[in-house]
Formats: sequence, C-alpha cells, structure tokens
Amino acid sequence: MTKTPYERVYYTYVLQAERRDELRDHLSREGIETKVYYPRTLPLQPAFSYLGHREGDFPNAEAICKRSIALPLYAEMPDAHVEQVIEQVLNFYAKVKAHV
Repeated sequence: MTKTPYERVYYTYVLQAERRDELRDHLSREGIETKVYYPRTLPLQPAFSYLGHREGDFPNAEAICKRSIALPLYAEMPDAHVEQVIEQVLNFYAKVKAHV
C-alpha cells in the first residue's frame, strides 16, 4: 500500500447521551457549543412527508435522535479545550448521579 501525506481529519464527535438536552444546557453555560444534527428521523423530515410516516413508526431511530449530541471537535482543537469538554461532561453526570 502506498503511503500518502494525508491524515484523517475528524470534524464531528457524535454520541448518545442520557439527559441530552440538560447536558447541552450545562455545556452551553460553560461556553461549550454542541449540535444536534438530526433532531428527528429522516422519514419525519418535511422532505419525506409524502411517505406518510408518523412518530412511532421507527422507535429505535427516534430514541437515538433524542439522545444524539455532537460535541465540539476540529483539527486544530487545543488539548486544553478537549480536556475542558471532557471535564464538563463528567461534571454534569457526577451532579446527575449525586441527585439520584
């Protein structure tokens, strides 16, 4: 295999998170932007409305949409910023666990 001068460039880090919206609020208060790329399944998007699908037709996909969150990630992201994101995610779930 021929080696190329190219490296992978990761541009998004999407995961499933319990209490996603609360986590997003927490991270936002800490100055950390998150995204939700697919707030609903593709069959429920307006472009596919002609197919006639309704909420509940794809329960697994819908559950994933409700938990999916994209954390910040970019090629030149400083290690300190990575650590801040990790720390704040851990802090959020530590607080959640303490209140259960």
